[in-house]
Amino acid sequence: MKNPGGTRTLAWAFQGGKIEMIVDCFKTNGKLDRHMLSAVVAHEVGHQFGIWEHVPESCDGKHLMHSSGKPVCGQALMNPKYDPAVYFVTPVDSLAYDLRDPYYSVLVSDVPRSDTPDCVYVAP
Repeated sequence: MKNPGGTRTLAWAFQGGKIEMIVDCFKTNGKLDRHMLSAVVAHEVGHQFGIWEHVPESCDGKHLMHSSGKPVCGQALMNPKYDPAVYFVTPVDSLAYDLRDPYYSVLVSDVPRSDTPDCVYVAP
């Protein structure tokens, strides 16, 4: 089902470890699209590891800079929208991981749980 903006919601991530996905959205002609499933799971797990900022798809606007001087923008799993060409961790995702907030990671035992999603991942 399409959202008012024309996108489809695929998944939500909540701080504290909860991930919800609409698996029916990962099917094409009744078959599970394994690339989409891999990308969505990796994207939401990235949030659970502390990457709560989405990576901008374009480097034209505001974006973070890595300590190495490289911009944290471009094609990445951690973009706010699913891209069928990206179903693997990219070098940009690695930069985003370096800049994550380790306190808000499931790797820390006392992360506060959230009742509202901190990420809503969509597809065009």
